[in-house]
Amino acid sequence: MKEQLQPYRSFSTSTLFVLFFLLITAILLVAITELRQRDFIANQQRLMSAMTRSTGNEISLLVEKYRNGVNLFAEDNADLLLRLMDDPLDEELFEQLRQRVRRHFPNSFGVTVAAPDGEVLLDDFDGIVGEICVRDLQHFATTRHSYDIFVHPHAEVYHFDMPIMLGLNGIDLAVFFVSFRLDEIARLLLNGSPPNHELMLVNSRDPDLIEVTNQGSRAVLGEHIRLDDERKQAIGMQLPIDGTNWVLLDFPAPGLFVDHRLDLYRQSLLIYLLVLLGSILALRRLKREELYRWQAEQLLVQKNDDLTQSNLQIKQAQDRLIETEKMASLGGLVAGISHEINTPIGIAVTAISTLSEHSRQTRRMLEAEKLKRSDFDQFLETVDKAGNLTESNLLRASKLVQSFNQVAVDQSSERFRRFELCDYLTEVMISLQPEINQTRHNCHIDCREQVEIESYPGAISQVITNLVMNSLQHAFDPTSPGRIDISAWRQQEMAIIEYRDDGRGIDEAHRARIFEPFFTTARNKGGSGLGLSIVYNIVTQVLGGTVELTQPGESGFGLRIEIPLVIAADKIPPTKAEET
Repeated sequence: MKEQLQPYRSFSTSTLFVLFFLLITAILLVAITELRQRDFIANQQRLMSAMTRSTGNEISLLVEKYRNGVNLFAEDNADLLLRLMDDPLDEELFEQLRQRVRRHFPNSFGVTVAAPDGEVLLDDFDGIVGEICVRDLQHFATTRHSYDIFVHPHAEVYHFDMPIMLGLNGIDLAVFFVSFRLDEIARLLLNGSPPNHELMLVNSRDPDLIEVTNQGSRAVLGEHIRLDDERKQAIGMQLPIDGTNWVLLDFPAPGLFVDHRLDLYRQSLLIYLLVLLGSILALRRLKREELYRWQAEQLLVQKNDDLTQSNLQIKQAQDRLIETEKMASLGGLVAGISHEINTPIGIAVTAISTLSEHSRQTRRMLEAEKLKRSDFDQFLETVDKAGNLTESNLLRASKLVQSFNQVAVDQSSERFRRFELCDYLTEVMISLQPEINQTRHNCHIDCREQVEIESYPGAISQVITNLVMNSLQHAFDPTSPGRIDISAWRQQEMAIIEYRDDGRGIDEAHRARIFEPFFTTARNKGGSGLGLSIVYNIVTQVLGGTVELTQPGESGFGLRIEIPLVIAADKIPPTKAEET
């Protein structure tokens, strides 16, 4: 049946696949971008937490260092401090105190001594202590909070005061504090600031008031020394500093997370554009390949149609050759039978002619009344001999004709019937006897038991005829006698036929091709190459059996044929089945 050529479709499955791939890629890129943004935020949170803890610990340690230092200094210089309290106007003593403080605290900015109630007795600020300082002094003197740290402005620099209560024998004698520059605190904030983050300290009692940032003291902030609401919303992390009244704040850079998300989407967009470009190139290539494949398919369909037609023509030619081969075989059978039947019929005709001549002579002698008893006895003996000879030769001819008739009818009609296999093989060999008699070879049939089968006798006849003729034509040396053996027996539900000859055998290089149609090694001798191919096709397709080479030696040829005792129903054409 001729296949219909399909038109080429430009919008094909590959286009849908590429579009689906691009859609999935876009969804995955968006999902991956959001996951990366989420990871970035989580990493920033972990980074802020770690850095604020680390920086807070460093500031706490630094403050504790300053506080311990001030305490030790006050204890070591208690006599000097008490003498100064007794005489606050002694400039020599005060200068001595200032020099000791600067040697002990290189980062100090000033020193102040006050009464236990917070009244300033002497200071290192040219006698000017601001209102904020006085207020903080009085607060410390009242609350005695050892963790209080006070950041104060000054004309020279912002500083923070580290106050302690100086006492003796459980009696508070004075408030002593040293003022330190904020540079070291600012340096710790700067070193502890993650990239794109700002650290600053605020007062826990006044959370809006900025004490110091990683850029320096309040002096660098100008008028913006307090946190507004927008700035409060931007706090990423906050941590109270142990031992102080400070709170450490971490501010991510404005737009850090938004800018990072935009960067991620820009990267994803670039990746998507590259994927899109690659997909377009791949789609173009797929389209070209689809077009080439479609063209190849159309060409293949056309070639397949041509091949189908060629195969059909070859099959028809092969069928005609097979039919010709069968008819030639049948014709050879007819010729052999005709030649074989001539002898018994000729002998019978000669015997009848002789008897007729003796009968006429006896009649003439009887009419002439010259017939003797001895002559009559001789005539009767001649009649007996001629009758016996005629009968035996006519029976022989009849058997040849009967065998030929059965085999010829089976081969020509392909009739399906029940028959006994061994008897039928014998009839086939009788019909082939004229061909065998023209050679020095002989054939033997060995049947171990009766094998009743329901099959196509004509097909079996064709198989045996082809095998015998193949052996007679190709297997034997004409100058030497050969032997053909055919055995048949039943094995479960199968009938087994073994065919053997002791001829020259088949070369190993040709064994794999013996059943191929038109394969022959004797084409120069008139071989068609269809004999064993017909055997194979008949056994496998008509009889529903198998055939295999069983004698692969260098000499001799053997086949084992297995056919079912009752052929499968699907192998019986309706018209044939009805005949049974």
